[in-house]
Amino acid sequence: MTVLAGQSQPWYARAYWNLRATARQHLAELGSPTEGRLLNALLIGERHPALQQLNRAMIDAGIAHFLSISGLHLGVFLGFVYLLCRLGMLSPRRSSLVVLIVLGAYVLLAEPRAPLLRSAIMAGALCTATLFRRRSNPLNALAAAAIVLLALNPTQLFSPGFQLSFAIVAGLVLLHRPVRQLLFGRWVRRRGLMVFRGEDRLSRYLHYTLANRLMDAVALVLVAYAMAAPMVAYHFGLFSPYAAVLSAVLLPLVAAVLVPGYVSMALLWPLPNLAHATGRVASAAAAVLARAVEALEVLPGLCVALRPLGAGWVIFCYASLGLIVFHRRLPLGRWAAAVAVIVLAAWTTATQLPARPPQIAALHLLAVGSGQCAILQSPSGRTLLLDAGTNRSHDAYRQVIGPFVRGKGLPKLHEAIVSHANTDHYNALPAMMESGMLRRVYLNDYFGLAQLGPSQQESAEAKFMGLLSAANVEIVRLHAGQTIDIDDRTRIEVLWPGPQRRSDLSVNDTSLVLRVTCDERSVLLTGDLDNLGQEALIASGALAADALVLPHHGGWESTMPAFVEAVDPQIVLVSHARRFDVSDGAPAKFYPRLRTTRRFYSTAENGWICLRFGFGKLHTETMR
Repeated sequence: MTVLAGQSQPWYARAYWNLRATARQHLAELGSPTEGRLLNALLIGERHPALQQLNRAMIDAGIAHFLSISGLHLGVFLGFVYLLCRLGMLSPRRSSLVVLIVLGAYVLLAEPRAPLLRSAIMAGALCTATLFRRRSNPLNALAAAAIVLLALNPTQLFSPGFQLSFAIVAGLVLLHRPVRQLLFGRWVRRRGLMVFRGEDRLSRYLHYTLANRLMDAVALVLVAYAMAAPMVAYHFGLFSPYAAVLSAVLLPLVAAVLVPGYVSMALLWPLPNLAHATGRVASAAAAVLARAVEALEVLPGLCVALRPLGAGWVIFCYASLGLIVFHRRLPLGRWAAAVAVIVLAAWTTATQLPARPPQIAALHLLAVGSGQCAILQSPSGRTLLLDAGTNRSHDAYRQVIGPFVRGKGLPKLHEAIVSHANTDHYNALPAMMESGMLRRVYLNDYFGLAQLGPSQQESAEAKFMGLLSAANVEIVRLHAGQTIDIDDRTRIEVLWPGPQRRSDLSVNDTSLVLRVTCDERSVLLTGDLDNLGQEALIASGALAADALVLPHHGGWESTMPAFVEAVDPQIVLVSHARRFDVSDGAPAKFYPRLRTTRRFYSTAENGWICLRFGFGKLHTETMR
């Protein structure tokens, strides 16, 4: 944060930000830190980074929309305000005016995201129609919201949140009644006209009303789910089979958070003590909601990760949905709907099949920032991770590795080789273990075997070993002289460290040095190998390879020139977050000469790098 001298806000801007800060602080103090952050997310749309795990669980369950201020939240909030006005004997017009005033105040407090603004514009249009005694049309209100938001920022059209919000609402407006008729029309016709007379008129009225509300709720949930699922699959590569049911089940609990939470915010200034007491009710409901979401992770198949699906598939999904809902109004509608469902199932299945194995081996070096992650794909289809970590704050598995594997149609990753015990080479693996994917890990003879003192028991290395044990992951130790036969054409040779454990090696110098060979073409991966290890390998004279991934992300060591010459690669690769032209202590011409004498690629400049080798071929493909 930079303080700019001489810059000050006008009084109304300061008052506005003080108002927002007061509301956020009030919600944050109603319970534990987690409950306060969840209240801020549910009531005014401010998501705290500490909610990342809860947010991920809600995304997997298909209920992340509860964390976004949308039509659901505004519907509960404004409906409650309107109900209070009507109970207070206000006319519909005056009630609408009150709702408009409350809506304006709420928009100032909440985060101005597209779903909130869309809902606010629609609600404002409907209230204005009531004020002027005009008939309201939800589609017109939705169109007005789209026009206003796109006029302010046309690029929102390509935002997943914008598309999801408008697609779901358009589906609810257009399809709610047809879907209700399709699902319950025969039962409604059999039920016939209800006459509320006699001694049981109250119970009959309650049954009739409850049945109507349940039918409406089922139709709304199914339409929203059907409209959202293709968009979620297209943008995020996820399918949540329980989403519709969980949304209906958790909705009362969300309402139990929203109603007292909004009341607490409204009472903050006139009645602060009552506001705090009411807010505690919302906080308790938020705690129950958080525990309920965490408990959902035990459901089998809670979330299915999908390979990429095209825009044509999304359009065909909506066309198929239209045929299913309106098949009675179309000639040969049933046949058309059945054919559409069969074609959609075949299309979806075809997109989810893994890609064919490459004809020659492929090494994918991913751009994970300050860290290293490589994926080896053999001609037989066997696929291994060769290190998987980063020093950046992002989740390397969920944000880089997983999407890359799905995008390229690679088989699931069940094996990983970790070069050494620096977290930027393995901290993406715990997320793989959570999903039950990782089955075998290859480690050096030093990883996790050091004598740990009391202060080191909770080190990242110790925690990782504990996670491996808890997940029943097979651990295989590697040292120089061993070979992993991937298939009849591909093998991995271990060149370092030796079978005898040494006390003079740093963590970096314990890095596994691997030479991957396919059809006599090879690539050398060196981890974070430092001077001592480089000197020993230079002396061994067994380093030759066609391609080299530079040690320690390309960092300078005095032995680096001799090491590169000993390997004598045609291609040099670097995994790093920044361009490598100079490094502390390096001769001024070393890195520029490396670029001119070798084919040089860096993840900082080229993004993803694919090295294909075998059958005498050696070529690269990059993202840019």
